[in-house]
Amino acid sequence: MKYYRDPASGEVFAYESDGSQDDLISEHLIALSEEEVNAHLNPAAAPLNREQINALRKSAYTDPMTGSDPLYIEYQREIAVGSSETAIKLARQAWLDRADEIAAQYPWPE
Repeated sequence: MKYYRDPASGEVFAYESDGSQDDLISEHLIALSEEEVNAHLNPAAAPLNREQINALRKSAYTDPMTGSDPLYIEYQREIAVGSSETAIKLARQAWLDRADEIAAQYPWPE
């Protein structure tokens, strides 16, 4: 494909590279460079907002295999069954460490 931009509107047009549509290319259109084509076809992702990050965090926290919530439940179980102080502290630290890892994985926007 050959890509052209309208300098007035910024609109981008694509034409077949075999030349079969060259008669449709208006004289005022400007050919895009390879870098411009790549930027147009692969735009940078928009940064996530706080609501989106919060949703990702909640999903990660509650994941039954890798989340921090199952570790919190284990911590509460250790307390409920009267486990040793060491076992309770280890379970609590595992829960807090995983929660911190998830928060670091999905940082708040600046």
